[in-house]
Amino acid sequence: MTTQLARTSSDTRTPESKLALQRGHVLVFEHARDVPMGFWERGFSDCWKDFQYYDLIEQTMRRGFDYRYLLVFDENDRPLALQPLLLTNQDLAISAGANVARLVAKLRTHWPNFLKSRIALAGCLVGDGKMGTMESNETAAPLVAEALEKYAGSVGVRLVGFKDFPARMRSAFSSLNQAGYVRVTGFPSLILDLNFAS
Repeated sequence: MTTQLARTSSDTRTPESKLALQRGHVLVFEHARDVPMGFWERGFSDCWKDFQYYDLIEQTMRRGFDYRYLLVFDENDRPLALQPLLLTNQDLAISAGANVARLVAKLRTHWPNFLKSRIALAGCLVGDGKMGTMESNETAAPLVAEALEKYAGSVGVRLVGFKDFPARMRSAFSSLNQAGYVRVTGFPSLILDLNFAS
C-alpha cells in the first residue's frame, strides 16, 4: 500500500454529490484521496491527523465502516471546513439484558436490521475528532452541522453526531444546541469480535 503525496489540485476527482445549504454548499467526496490536497493542507496542517492518517484509516479499517469527506463552502464560495465522516450501523440493543438480547436475536433471524440504525459521525474512527477549518471553528460549525444533516438525509441516515471532539471545541459547538444537538459524555463501548479459531 502506498500513499500518493504529490497530488495537485488539477488531478481532483469529481465529488460524489453537491448539496445546497442555507448559506452555502457542500461537496461530498467518497475517499480521502478524492479531496484536493490543498484543502487537506489548509484544514489539517496544525495536527498529525492529516491526509495520510485519514487515507490510512480508510484503507485499513474497512469492515463495518464507510467514510465520506464533506468540503463545506459559504455563500461566497469560500471554503470553511473539510469534515471527515464515519458511517456505520449501530446496534441499538447492544446494552440490553440477556433476555432482551435473546429475543432480539430471534427477531433478527426474520428482520436482520431490527433495532439497528445507520449512523453518520463527524470526526475520526480512532481518537479525537477534528473539524478541518479554514475559517474560525465558530463560523464553520453551524454549516458543518447543516452539511452533515443534509448529507445524512440524502442517504437515509437518521442518526448523526460529532464523535469525540475535545473540550476546547465546546464553545464552537454551543450553537448546535439550538439545532437540537445534545452533548453526551461518552459513547457506548465498541466490541471487536476477532472470531479466530486459534
